[in-house]
Amino acid sequence: MLTGSIISTLLIAGTVHAQALTDTARAPVESGARGSSLHGELSAFSPRWDRRKDSDAISSDMCDAVALDSFNNQTPYQVFVMTTDTPDRPLEVRVRSLEATPLEFDPFVSVYCAPFDPAAPETGLMALDDDAGDYPDALISDAQGVVIQPGQTYYVVVSSYSSYGGADLGRFSVESGFAPLSPACAADLAGPIGVLDVDDVLEYLTLFSAMNPRADLAPPFGVFDFDDVLAFVSEFGAGCP
Repeated sequence: MLTGSIISTLLIAGTVHAQALTDTARAPVESGARGSSLHGELSAFSPRWDRRKDSDAISSDMCDAVALDSFNNQTPYQVFVMTTDTPDRPLEVRVRSLEATPLEFDPFVSVYCAPFDPAAPETGLMALDDDAGDYPDALISDAQGVVIQPGQTYYVVVSSYSSYGGADLGRFSVESGFAPLSPACAADLAGPIGVLDVDDVLEYLTLFSAMNPRADLAPPFGVFDFDDVLAFVSEFGAGCP
């Protein structure tokens, strides 16, 4: 259990640093840097959201894509950060399932302008896809005509096609064509993603109390203790892209 002093420490950290951190400069990216590939996994401990659907969607590099609500609600998701300093590059993101069959995991990908709020999936959307990478893999390619801009932060949201048990959880790779990817900040836990505030602190407290692996930030992993809290405070204090 967290003591009252730990809770106070976290709340003070959230209150003191929140506004300053939302204005911090983005981490620099090497000029001309190309894309990258990362691995991820959706598990029973992943956050969930009500995603939009890609059929009849209209993509937009103005962050106002039009996409209807999907009947696949409460699908797990994982967020990755994408930035570039190379101008006028097409948005290209591919998600490959690393499970043996589509029945084990069928991925879906969405890309948002910052900030990304999972509670408002219709806001800030650029593009999304289910199976354009050859079923079950997802692909947003230059065919969608979306251009990414230098100095901007985008969020690649990998989720499952459905929330049905057996096809909604699994391992995957996510690849970008022209902009480097990085894992989401460990302290940026509550929406909107891209804004650090007291809501992130409160979400960490909830996850820590539930012994959710997302709150297990320091070794020994599998043990929830004060070192995890200190790791969260350090991540929060460093700021997030």
